[in-house]
Amino acid sequence: MKKIFWACCLSSVLLLCSCGDGTASQQLQTTVVSAAETQAPTGESTAISGTTNAVSTTATEAAGSSTRAPASIPKTGTVQTTTRPQSGSTGGVTETQAFTDPPGEDPDDYKQGKKLVWSDEFNGTALNRENWMYEEGFLRNGEPQCYTSRTKNVRVENGCLVLEGHHENYTYGGKTTNLTSGSVKTTGKKAFQYGVIEARLKLPRGSGTWPAFWTLGDDVTHQWNWPLCGEIDILEWYGANPYAGTSAVHWQNFDGQHVKRTLNSIGLPGGEADMSEQWFTYGIIWDEHTIKFYRNGYIYDEIECDMDEQRGAFQQAHCIKLNLAFTPGTDTNIASAGTFPKQYLVDYVRVWQ
Repeated sequence: MKKIFWACCLSSVLLLCSCGDGTASQQLQTTVVSAAETQAPTGESTAISGTTNAVSTTATEAAGSSTRAPASIPKTGTVQTTTRPQSGSTGGVTETQAFTDPPGEDPDDYKQGKKLVWSDEFNGTALNRENWMYEEGFLRNGEPQCYTSRTKNVRVENGCLVLEGHHENYTYGGKTTNLTSGSVKTTGKKAFQYGVIEARLKLPRGSGTWPAFWTLGDDVTHQWNWPLCGEIDILEWYGANPYAGTSAVHWQNFDGQHVKRTLNSIGLPGGEADMSEQWFTYGIIWDEHTIKFYRNGYIYDEIECDMDEQRGAFQQAHCIKLNLAFTPGTDTNIASAGTFPKQYLVDYVRVWQ
């Protein structure tokens, strides 16, 4: 049985929902945020540069090739699990628990019989603009960093996508910050409905760092109205807690409320170095009924994605997003973030269907 750990809620309504994984029932945190709340945990905010009535659509070791042997996680052992911190804060409630991998719950089993329909191995010398577009500006969540398209912040080198955060004075759209970073998305270029979506990542270290690997509904009629379009946070990682990542999904219910469901998280077996010191694969197995979340071959949670109240948010194609953010307040407490620059490395992104 998996344990549940309740984070500080952003809303006044808290619902409990049970979801079966075929071996044991589990409880997931559901947060309903009132429609009047404008700051979404990982959602979209109005663009500031040249977009009218639109919403901006949104992660010294040399990075090697995608043939690098992946870090492993045992099928039984002890892990640390953590809740997601409240928006604008760092840390979270962390606890240790034992786990046993359910028989047959192996992501590779789901890839059997499927075709690798798209991937970016980042083996070139520049970002492939047929796959990705840059994000620029101050975009969401009240985050302090400004995203840019400069090679200083986004580049391809040594077989990896590099999203790099810098401590520097930078002005964009009349607003000045002391943090810059990189963010890319496949919006308008590549979108996928169902399948296995996976990336191999190396995360930056330091309190305040907030890399993410996520998806967003690509339907234009929904896209302008987050969270109606749906959002799948495959991985969010907070540098203040280097031993575990979090996953979540977002949608809008029939009352027009933003619903966020935080899933159980899986951390590292006892004795391993923190997640910023190794390469890991993160992914989802997504079909018309469920979304399963995994790390290094271990499926740690799942959610139903065909509920009526989700209004088809997860029954449509989603684009893929990778960004390195900083939590609000990092700009005024730079020292806690440690040494700059911060590098979020992406070895590959792959999709099987």
